[in-house]
Amino acid sequence: MQNLLPKDGVMVYEPDLFDPVEAQSLLEKLTHTIQWERPNFRIYGKEFPVPRMTAWYGEVEYKYSGIINTPLPWTEELLLIKEKAEKASHHQ
Repeated sequence: MQNLLPKDGVMVYEPDLFDPVEAQSLLEKLTHTIQWERPNFRIYGKEFPVPRMTAWYGEVEYKYSGIINTPLPWTEELLLIKEKAEKASHHQ
């Protein structure tokens, strides 16, 4: 298993889900189209920036440390990945 991310985090290529050309195309599109942000969070009454860029897509809101993540609508690329992952994992 090879981690494809150059810094923090883990992303592993699963060859049974995407062929290399499709995977590279999706990565390039997502890198440029996802609406990344870096919100602030509050802990012990002090405000700090989240130490990473985040993006929230889907159907439900998510809250933590005073941050409210209102979901953005699924993009075409994210839906494709979601559908293939659900099929491969037998979960929805």
